[in-house]
Amino acid sequence: KDTDNLIKYIDLPVLAQIGGSDNIVDSAVAKSWCQKLKLHNNNVTIKCYPDLKHEIYNESKKQIVFDDLKLWLGKL
Repeated sequence: KDTDNLIKYIDLPVLAQIGGSDNIVDSAVAKSWCQKLKLHNNNVTIKCYPDLKHEIYNESKKQIVFDDLKLWLGKL
């Protein structure tokens, strides 16, 4: 809940890349928090990768993750 209080201070562009099969961070909780953030920040993008775990940049499908990051950065 402490992080919920910080949402109002986050006004920079945000890309949340979430591993849907993460067994360290609950992806449903991460997505929920990002949705709350979107209520206060119009520049939030949420990308969920259902088959990926916690280290999305080190998985076999990492190129998709990097491509999404590159595309998002190109829109800034």
